[in-house]
Amino acid sequence: MSSKHPKHGFIYPINYGYIPNTVSGDGEELDCYVLGIFEPIESFTGKCIAVMHRLNDNDDKLVLVPKDKNIQMVKFEY
Repeated sequence: MSSKHPKHGFIYPINYGYIPNTVSGDGEELDCYVLGIFEPIESFTGKCIAVMHRLNDNDDKLVLVPKDKNIQMVKFEY
């Protein structure tokens, strides 16, 4: 949260990171967004509520929330 992307320079408005010791379609660790936490965090354990698959990318992203949160995701395509 509020950190700068190392390659593209934009600022993340939410917590964004990766799951260590995994490999995604781009050969890097599996990326994830963390919802429901409103301050920067170093690490996180929660539940996965969605997988984001972008049609123009081979790198899926997980959407994680705290175990006690009930957040619903809606499927959309663009």
